[in-house]
Amino acid sequence: MLICRWEEEHRLNEVPDMRHPLYPAFFAAVDLAAPEFSLARQCWTMNSILTTAVDDVFDRASDPSDLSELRLFVQCLKRWDLSEVDHCSDSLKILARSLLSSVDYLSEEVNKVQGRDLGHFFRRMWLEPVVAMMTEAEWAVSGYTPSLEEYIETGYLSFILGPIVPSIVIHGLASLVRKRKRTRIL
Repeated sequence: MLICRWEEEHRLNEVPDMRHPLYPAFFAAVDLAAPEFSLARQCWTMNSILTTAVDDVFDRASDPSDLSELRLFVQCLKRWDLSEVDHCSDSLKILARSLLSSVDYLSEEVNKVQGRDLGHFFRRMWLEPVVAMMTEAEWAVSGYTPSLEEYIETGYLSFILGPIVPSIVIHGLASLVRKRKRTRIL
């Protein structure tokens, strides 16, 4: 199975205390059963696994040293540069490498089909929730209690459906474009 190999190649199984929602994520994507939605299923499953892992990392932040590492992770995503996490734990390095390479892979696959680069869009879909998670981690470590408005505004972004739902629509559309191109050729 492609996703099992992807998870092993990216060493996600080496991240301690990470939930591994491979099968629930995959079965959630089964509704996209038609062969032309293969890329959409991959996208859904990969992003579901990565969002779970990122959420777990931010939820575990309990002291200022954790925040320092998480800030480097956020910088890594802002600059799309793995060197930002050189001084982080192996877990965060694995997660950053997995996230950047997977988003780049999915962007390239869409580009092959649609002929346009949506990498900037996918990167922003990841950055917004991660910045919101950073805010929540800072609140938790400092003991700050946000106002209801702050909480809702930040929680809306940190809920992290951003990387899953829009990208599956785009990848699903990419699959349909590919099918139409084949139909026209025939």
